[in-house]
Amino acid sequence: MITEHLKTLIERIEQLPPDLQAKLAEEIEDILDDAEWHALLADPRSDSALDDMIAQAKRSPKRPWPHA
Repeated sequence: MITEHLKTLIERIEQLPPDLQAKLAEEIEDILDDAEWHALLADPRSDSALDDMIAQAKRSPKRPWPHA
């Protein structure tokens, strides 16, 4: 369900020229991607999947794993 606030913003966006709509859509998509990634990292159910990803990255022959 979309909130009334977002509905109002979408109505405003519809009034913009197509090129500005496209630019705004890209910006919103970047923000949404970041929000989804942060939600994934904050979810404790993701710990094992993230541990697996880290282990795979450490084994990758393409780039050495950084050491502090």
